[in-house]
Amino acid sequence: MKTLILIYILFTSSLCFANFPETFGSSPTTNGLAGQSNGDNEDPSNTFYFPAGAAFSEKINLQASMIATMPNFESIDNILVLNNTNDYTGNEDDQNGSANTNYDNINMNIVHAILPLKKYGALSFSGFFPLNVIMETNSGHPFLPEYVMHRSRYKRTQVYLNYAYRLSDSWGISAGVTMGMQTGGNMNTIMNFRDNSNNNGNIGSFADTKLQVKPNLGGQVSIMRDTEESQVGVTLVQEIKHNIKISTFVATGKPTPIPNSMTIENMQYYDPWTLRLSYIKKFDAWDAITNLEIQSWDGYKTPVVRLNIIDGTLQSSSNFETVKTKTVFIPKVGIKYKATENLKVLGGLSYRPTPLDGDFSGPGNSIDTDAFIVGGGLIGNWKLFDIDAEFSLSAQFQQLKEKKVTKSSGLENGSTGNKLGSPGYTIGGNILSFGAGIKIAL
Repeated sequence: MKTLILIYILFTSSLCFANFPETFGSSPTTNGLAGQSNGDNEDPSNTFYFPAGAAFSEKINLQASMIATMPNFESIDNILVLNNTNDYTGNEDDQNGSANTNYDNINMNIVHAILPLKKYGALSFSGFFPLNVIMETNSGHPFLPEYVMHRSRYKRTQVYLNYAYRLSDSWGISAGVTMGMQTGGNMNTIMNFRDNSNNNGNIGSFADTKLQVKPNLGGQVSIMRDTEESQVGVTLVQEIKHNIKISTFVATGKPTPIPNSMTIENMQYYDPWTLRLSYIKKFDAWDAITNLEIQSWDGYKTPVVRLNIIDGTLQSSSNFETVKTKTVFIPKVGIKYKATENLKVLGGLSYRPTPLDGDFSGPGNSIDTDAFIVGGGLIGNWKLFDIDAEFSLSAQFQQLKEKKVTKSSGLENGSTGNKLGSPGYTIGGNILSFGAGIKIAL
């Protein structure tokens, strides 16, 4: 039965995460600005931030790129990894060890497109496709420190569709959707123990299962005012999440039938309510770019997998962690400089506070910290087989703010002892990303 429960956990678990373009940028031309719109309405990657800009596009624009990310987090060593809260060995001895902070690199393939419909507006498409997988989730360790906003939060396919309409020479609006999922189902299992005295007469274990994956749509609306002197944009994005809930019935067969009925629940990912504001001042050779993102994380849940026993002798999951979230304000500034007729230089800065509130001294393993972000890039324009082509390169560096964590005294349940992670540790590190892409205009 323990093996079956472990399989369930591995199958359904994940970290609760936001998304790749929010964290690293929607393309090299925004990655180099520390993750913000560059104001070019003929650049389809800007429609991720302000899809109303597609209303001003006069050409069919297609863009393909890749951004590679390399995380490097502070090691967490010599902490308490086993106490009476999670001791499954039966020896009741506290043990020290290390938490795993060696997270995977992620390579994201990105496709954007704008299709003008002349007087009927324009359609825009943005797709983010991690290399070799559709989606990968990883819960990390259930008890030891985990950077819950970074474990595998970016490694999933995302698609955005928008329709934009031009109200006048300077005003455009848009509406669109992105799709999430809700997963549910049930599984009935009979586990029969091996009888060595009568091996030929054993009845094998068996099960039946049913799963349903339903779409969960999130909306977004945008408005933009674009003139020769400046650009102002506003976008509101609805929260979207992927929940999973599976009802299970597990019973041991011979020699002693023991029925257990339970549900397994987990939030696979979460994108917060987001309000984006942008102001770009245009000069002859350069643009001054400012953006502000406001994110509400009220609907966030920790990534713990919850086993709720409805009937039987097993115990429900213990969940001692209480996470408080806060609304975060993410300021961004950048510059786009026209160095020559065919070459532009990008540079940007941003600051992303953690949405998790508190000092992580209490029970639980979820950790995160603020990030200082700097980016740079190049955009070159050339002819490719008589087609207007734009090549882009970028680099971005995210420095996580160092933070000391000191665990409070007492076990997770309030009894005498030391919490997991004691006596404490330092969180921090950095993430480096590189991007390369090409855009063609038809």
